Amino acid sequence: MKRSRNERGIALLMVITCLFALMVIAVPFAITMRLGLERSETHNARGRAKQIVDSTIRILEASLVRTTERVEIERFNQQIIDVAADPECDPQSEIEPTLQQLADTLSMDPADLQDPYGVIVGWSVEDENGKLNINNCSPFALGNLLGMSPLAAELSESASDIQLEDASMFPARGYV
Repeated sequence: MKRSRNERGIALLMVITCLFALMVIAVPFAITMRLGLERSETHNARGRAKQIVDSTIRILEASLVRTTERVEIERFNQQIIDVAADPECDPQSEIEPTLQQLADTLSMDPADLQDPYGVIVGWSVEDENGKLNINNCSPFALGNLLGMSPLAAELSESASDIQLEDASMFPARGYV
């Protein structure tokens, strides 16, 4: 049986329509799968970064615990003589681990902790006990910090100027 030209055209039109329908279904599906993959990669990276941050905080805390007076006195009593056993001072190298020490503890390459396209880890440790709180420190501590000089005249409650015997230790501007 010979098919007419119209029947062949209808068959071609149906095939094209089916392919178009499949494309209409497949394109959103492919986009959804790609977005799902990107979301899962982002979620995994966020989880990995959180683990690194939590580990870094714990490593820094452990490093600071080693600088407490009790631990340093124990090290001193064990005849371990080094800067870390001195309860009188804690240099920056003792209270703040290096990037290499952190990477070794995390079993990572130090370059992976400073990767601009991945993880960038940074920290800063400050000794708050070495700072003076101006609201409650003694006048003698402030005097030693800022400089001291005897008063040249009695100071009244309403005085707006303070006269000093010697102001040479003060900077030319800012204090006097």
